[in-house]
Amino acid sequence: MALVPATMVSGFTALFQGGALGAVAGANQMASIYASYAMTGMFGTSLPVFTGAEKGVLASTLAAVFALPAPNPGAFASAWISGLTTFWLSPPIVVTGAQTGVVTAIVPASLTAALGALVATPMNTAAVAAARLAAALHTATLTCMATVAPPPATVVPIS
Repeated sequence: MALVPATMVSGFTALFQGGALGAVAGANQMASIYASYAMTGMFGTSLPVFTGAEKGVLASTLAAVFALPAPNPGAFASAWISGLTTFWLSPPIVVTGAQTGVVTAIVPASLTAALGALVATPMNTAAVAAARLAAALHTATLTCMATVAPPPATVVPIS
């Protein structure tokens, strides 16, 4: 299997069409949508192994920005950057299969402009907002790398 951004698009669309949930519930939903998407990824022929804790950390990071009194494009982008970095690297996600190892890098800096623009610019529909959010998160996730063996110290990207 490979990363399927459409899973995020459908999840975010439903979330955005459903109305306000509050900071914690909205953050939990967004983190669950992202975690479901991340579970479809592969590093070569090996799979990431998730504990569930990474989803909780991502939700906590997002809840803080969702609790702000007004939309803040920079804070929204920063929360996702911090959340994704923590999701994948603290502690590192283990990779198992034909090759074993851990996730060693993700560079979600592309989210600054993409998510800042998403929050700063009103969208016409929930589907448009969901598609743009999913595309930005997918682009950032594709920077995720794992160091696996055999052979020793092989670096493979997520797909």
